[in-house]
Amino acid sequence: MSADPFAGRPATAPSSWAAPLALVVLVGAVSAGANFASDTAATVIRAISGAVVVAALVYGARKNDATPRAAWTIIATAIAVWVTGDALWGVLQADHLNAGSHWFIVPNVLYLITYPALFVAVVLLVGRKGRPGRLSNVIDCAILSLAGALILRTFLVDAHFNGTTLDNIFSAAFPLGDALLLGAVAWLLFESGLRNPSAWLFAGGMALMLTTDVIWDLEVRFSSFHGASWVNPSYPVAYALIAAAALHPAVARLSGRAQPALRYHHPARLVFLSVSLFVVSFVAWRGSRHDILIELCTVGLVIVIVIRFAVLVRSTEKAYEKADTNERRFRLLATAAPVGIYETDADFRIVFANEEAEQLAGSSVIGMTPGKLLTYAVDERDREAIRQALDDVGSGRRASAQFRVRGADGEKHWVAWYGTPSQEGSGPFAGALASTIDITALKDAEAKLARQATHDPLTGLPNRRLLFDRLGRSLARLARQPGTIAVLFLDLDNFKPVNDELGHEAGDELLEIVARRLADTTRDEDTVARFGGDEFVVILERVAGRGHAATVATKIIEAIGAPAPLQPGRAEVQASVGIALTADTDKDPDALLHDADAAMYLAKEAGGARYRFFDDTVVDDESVRARSATSRRRD
Repeated sequence: MSADPFAGRPATAPSSWAAPLALVVLVGAVSAGANFASDTAATVIRAISGAVVVAALVYGARKNDATPRAAWTIIATAIAVWVTGDALWGVLQADHLNAGSHWFIVPNVLYLITYPALFVAVVLLVGRKGRPGRLSNVIDCAILSLAGALILRTFLVDAHFNGTTLDNIFSAAFPLGDALLLGAVAWLLFESGLRNPSAWLFAGGMALMLTTDVIWDLEVRFSSFHGASWVNPSYPVAYALIAAAALHPAVARLSGRAQPALRYHHPARLVFLSVSLFVVSFVAWRGSRHDILIELCTVGLVIVIVIRFAVLVRSTEKAYEKADTNERRFRLLATAAPVGIYETDADFRIVFANEEAEQLAGSSVIGMTPGKLLTYAVDERDREAIRQALDDVGSGRRASAQFRVRGADGEKHWVAWYGTPSQEGSGPFAGALASTIDITALKDAEAKLARQATHDPLTGLPNRRLLFDRLGRSLARLARQPGTIAVLFLDLDNFKPVNDELGHEAGDELLEIVARRLADTTRDEDTVARFGGDEFVVILERVAGRGHAATVATKIIEAIGAPAPLQPGRAEVQASVGIALTADTDKDPDALLHDADAAMYLAKEAGGARYRFFDDTVVDDESVRARSATSRRRD
């Protein structure tokens, strides 16, 4: 594997081809091996191979949800009929009957039934109405079929048809069936879009049947050819290829809508039409010069093919013009869009990026692969998210992600990334299109809203909601790390006169100064929160004992008692502090705060500017709790 995990195309799963290839190889080997057996044994072996093929086809069609079911039912039946004819032919040959015997009519009829059956199945398979370019496919398939019929009639049918005996009629009918099969092959490939593995397997099976038929006809005409025993295995292999098409998972997409441009402008269409033109020319040169039917068909085909070539050339020109127009439109839109736009090739290498995209990335990204871009621009905390999104796109799915990048200004920016494969659905990965939007302002707004929900807007300290969450976490940590925590509940003495004499703005300014002084006298791991009004709470983590808590309380009282310079004038306030300690993991947070609150009230009753611990005396003194609850100011 390369260092860049996205440097190559996503490979097709090997398991997709395992069953189809195994079937073809197995049937081919068994059928070829039958040549070394007796005639009877060879017939049985090939019959069993055919039955296996039919069973595999039915299994694959059901397993992979091949549709329409009627088409695959006809295909399975047609192959079963052919296998039956083969077995019957072998039985008759084993009885040493002459090939001209009337007993051979049955297998010949069974063979001939297969051709129109396969043709009808192919039409049902990919010939749904409403497909773009369907009429063009009909015309081109008709051209190929007629060209095949002409050359087969000229060189094979004429050679056999010396009378009206059944043998001659059958010999003349098979090449015409092959011409029909040729049209079916072309129809399958044109309609399926030429990128479906099942379409190629199916077409390969029918093409092998056609080729084997022609070789048989050549053997009849040229008696010097004696390869019948080695031609026989080709038929089971042809069936196996058709069954392999059903075993491949791509068969589920065989009857789906293909891309019109791919079907219509594929070079294979030009190749097929060129071959047809050559065939027509060859027939005109070597064919029956006194057969008016062949002459008319030849002239008509030449005219039609020339027209088709002209239409294809013009259509190709329009397609290129449209592609150029679309490319120019895309680049103009990409330039004008206030979002970053990227385009990659099949190796995920960036081949296009607009100015906005490069500003978000901090520099030019053309030619970069995801591996390099991730290391260069994306924050390491977000790399796994974008890797997963890229992997989804490489697998043919749309994806999105949010991550931080270092922009051209050197600052971190939040961006939202949206990617889609340039060709969705079946077929190999051909590249992707992606867009990025700077969502830094949105993320800042979200963070601000989140902070407002958990922090006091005046002092910036955690509010009551976050205080209870922190206190619950501190108590939960005692279960993992035994120790003691302390809760300090403090209230400002003589705060009301500041509001009354200097105004509420001065009171707010004083609360901000108190918040800063509290933060300066505690550790980073401790929590300082505004409980409401002029009340604050401090959670001390890992307290060594009462002396530790008393020392912190003393520092707080001294810090708050220092004169505070305000805009209207100087103010002096004191703090009364209540302290509650616990090592009990089951202690209720609300009860712990009430304990510290009650201790703080005792400090106030003692004259203020001092601290008091919550002890058993306070616990038993319900009157203290009652006076504290009724006299304290709440939000």
